[in-house]
Amino acid sequence: DDIIVGTVSIRPMTHEVAEISRLITRSEFEGQGIGRHLIQFAMDFCRNSGYSSVVMATYALRRRSNSIYVKFGFTKYKTAGGWPYWELTANYYSYNFY
Repeated sequence: DDIIVGTVSIRPMTHEVAEISRLITRSEFEGQGIGRHLIQFAMDFCRNSGYSSVVMATYALRRRSNSIYVKFGFTKYKTAGGWPYWELTANYYSYNFY
């Protein structure tokens, strides 16, 4: 069956910087590497599209997500209250291709 098991969004922030967001894997498929494939796809797309860096954010409580971003080489550059739930803390990451 053809089913959607995950999704990722990419949007330009500037001519040099793209944001990777809305990285979601269906709960029954978590832990199978789909999120890692989506991150790699998004990073390859951004690099091949000429962006020099990408940024992304996730809630600090999502330890597995934060760990994966660090393993991909992202650097945490900020921790702050996150939209839309300001009482939740979010970690902000960046990755430079060059």
